[in-house]
Amino acid sequence: MPRTRLVYLVVAIVGLLLITSATFLILWPNISSSTGKDTYGYITRNEFVLMHGSHEVVRVPRRFSDFDTRENKIVWTHSGRYIAFFTEGLKETAAPERELYVVNTNSGEVKVIKCPGCTDITPVGDDDVLAMLWPDVSKFTRFHFATGMSSGLELAFYFDVDDFIGSSQNYIATRKTHRSPRHEQGFELTPLDGSGGQSIGNYPSANSYIFGAVTEAAGKDRPTFAFATRHIPGGCQATFSVHVTQLKGDTFETDITAITPVGTTLGEDSGFIIQDLWWGRDGKLRASVTAWTCSVKGAPTATKMPAGSTVWKLERQKWTIDTAAPTGLAREVGSKNYISLNFPNCRPSEANEDACDMGLLGYHNNGAMIQIAEDVLEISSPTIFR
Repeated sequence: MPRTRLVYLVVAIVGLLLITSATFLILWPNISSSTGKDTYGYITRNEFVLMHGSHEVVRVPRRFSDFDTRENKIVWTHSGRYIAFFTEGLKETAAPERELYVVNTNSGEVKVIKCPGCTDITPVGDDDVLAMLWPDVSKFTRFHFATGMSSGLELAFYFDVDDFIGSSQNYIATRKTHRSPRHEQGFELTPLDGSGGQSIGNYPSANSYIFGAVTEAAGKDRPTFAFATRHIPGGCQATFSVHVTQLKGDTFETDITAITPVGTTLGEDSGFIIQDLWWGRDGKLRASVTAWTCSVKGAPTATKMPAGSTVWKLERQKWTIDTAAPTGLAREVGSKNYISLNFPNCRPSEANEDACDMGLLGYHNNGAMIQIAEDVLEISSPTIFR
C-alpha cells in the first residue's frame, strides 16, 4: 500500500548529442509483408533471434544466462519499432565500456551504440530508451532511436534507485533495496516531466524475482502499474504477491488463491513462480505462471514436482485461467495470435536441469501451432495494449 506521497523534480536536461554507433546486418532473409505484424523475439544461450510470424528476420550473437534473468533483459520500445539490449552481460563488461545492440524490427538492421556507464535500460516515449548511469543513478541518458540522437536527463529521487522494474511512455517504475531494517524493497513511480511522483510502498525482499508492467490506458496522468514480488525465494513453497496501483490512486493486492495446483494447499505442499506480467489485447493484466507440487509437505528443501505452465488473467482483482491462451509461457502477438514456450521434458532431477531451463518455442497462427525453435531460454514481444 502507498505510504508516502513524494514529489520529484527534473533538475536538468542536457543538450542533444549524436549517438555514436556502428551499423551492420547479421542476417536478413526475404520477409513476407503478411507476417510483419506478428513480431516477437526469443533468446538461446548464444543469440537473440527476431521473428516475423514463422520467418526469421535477424540473428544477433550474444551469450545469455540460463540462471540470471537480469543478464538477459530485452527492451522493446513502446512503438514496437526498436529493440535494445546490452551487447554483453552486465557482469562481463565494465560500466564505462558498455554498448547496446539496437534492432530495427521492420528491416532487421542492427546497430551498436555506445552506452558508457549504463547499468539498466527501459523504454519511454514512442521510440526512445532511458538508460540508468553509474555511479550517479540520478543521471540518465535518453536515446532517441528514430532520430539517432541522445539527450541527458537528471531526476531527483527520495531514495537512490537500484534498477528499473517497468515503464510507460511518460513514467518509470524503479526499485531500491533498503539495507535496514529487513532488507525491504521500496518501489517508486516517477514521471519524466517532473510534475510529481509517488512511493508505491515497501515490500519484503525477493532477490531478483521482480516483474513490473505499466500502462497508460487510464490516461497519461494516471498510469496503472502492476508488480509481482516473490516470497520464500528458492523454497518449494514459494509464492508471489501481485499488486496493482495507480498514480494518485489506490493500491490493491490481487487474489492468487486460484493459482494453487488442484488438490494442494498453497504454502504447504505446492508453490509457483510468476515469470512474466503484461497487459493483454483486451486491456486486462496477464501473468505467465509455472506451478509445482512439493514432495514433502512443509519442507522448504522438498523436491519440486512440475505441474505445468499456464497463462492467467486478472478479473476484478482475482486471477482466473486464460482459456484462450495456449499452454506454457505464452505471449500475445499481433491482433489474434500467440507464441508459447513449453518444457515437455522438465522433470524433478538435477541431471535434467537443462530441460527445465530451455524449451520449445511455438508460433500459434489462427489456432495452428508451428514449432519455431528448440533450446529457447526466454520469449519477448512488443507492448500490444497501452
